[in-house]
Amino acid sequence: ADQLPAYKKPTHPLTPRAQDQIRALNGRPIEQIREHAKKAEKRITDVAGSINDKLHEHEENIAKRQKRWDKGLDTENRANEEAWSIKFRGKVEDITDQLEEAMRGIIDTTVAAERMEDSLKWLHQNAPGRLEQEYRTHLSQRELSQSQNRRDTQGTAAISDGPTPGPTPLDGSRPVLTGVGEIFQDRLARKKDEYTSMSLGGRYAHNNAYVNFKRLVHDAKYGDERPQPRPETWFTETGSPAPGVTQRGDDDGEDDIVVDRTNISTRCPITFQKFKEPFTSNKCPHTFEKTAILEMIRRSHVRAGGTGNRPSGNRAVECPVTGCSQMLTADDLYHDAILNRKLARMQRAEQQAAEDSGDDENE
Repeated sequence: ADQLPAYKKPTHPLTPRAQDQIRALNGRPIEQIREHAKKAEKRITDVAGSINDKLHEHEENIAKRQKRWDKGLDTENRANEEAWSIKFRGKVEDITDQLEEAMRGIIDTTVAAERMEDSLKWLHQNAPGRLEQEYRTHLSQRELSQSQNRRDTQGTAAISDGPTPGPTPLDGSRPVLTGVGEIFQDRLARKKDEYTSMSLGGRYAHNNAYVNFKRLVHDAKYGDERPQPRPETWFTETGSPAPGVTQRGDDDGEDDIVVDRTNISTRCPITFQKFKEPFTSNKCPHTFEKTAILEMIRRSHVRAGGTGNRPSGNRAVECPVTGCSQMLTADDLYHDAILNRKLARMQRAEQQAAEDSGDDENE
């Protein structure tokens, strides 16, 4: 196979064409990494929720059987069922730990892609000026060296006055500048060191994907029985994983779910109808019906995140909840799987209560 020629460092500043080629490096591949990561995050979270749902359901059934066993009923397979239940719990916990580790790996990959994207942008903005400065410094140093040589040889030989014509001296030497790849790799390595020097809590405890994973697993395990631990308690002092809102108010209305001493409204503040597909904001503790909030954003003439005088950025609206001034774009909203689960539990409880009431009336 043909071998590439030996690498030679640049001897001149970047041309406009070279600068355009650097800018073109940021493109679809990095966006594809981000898209694949989002799909993987959702898949891992769904699987973790599903297996813990199965475990919770199994343990509820075991609890019902326990009451019968305590009365001496149907005890033939009790030992086997209890042993299998312990084994099942251990297996689910092991798989959940593996899924959580995989989630951290995906987050690291996403951060690495963003780090590369940011470093390429920085390179396009800063490398041309840096190489231009290096080039001018080399020329200045060469001119000083040539002037010194002329002064040293004036008494012994006749030499021509003035600098050597052109950027390349007669001896064939050229300036040697820092390679663009070196500048990029140095920037990338420094940013990676900044990230890896952070504690695990600093990396993951406030990452939306990781928070959603932890919330969903906790909800699958415990439902509304116990509060979700705070993110700062998820990792130990050594950095290892620790072992295993909306409106606040004092009155519990029929349209509220009481969770962790907060009342989560089950009605959209835009439509005032009960949620069918809740979308929650990443910027504020407010939730809306998906179609309602996205339609508001679609009709908005306000844009957020743009630069310059021309309209740019994403369409945005001020949070519809009175007293909240956060500007929301479609990217600031996410499908709230936790609230969906809580709504489903509330509906099942209402149905069960209605059935129990009907049974009482028939007796």
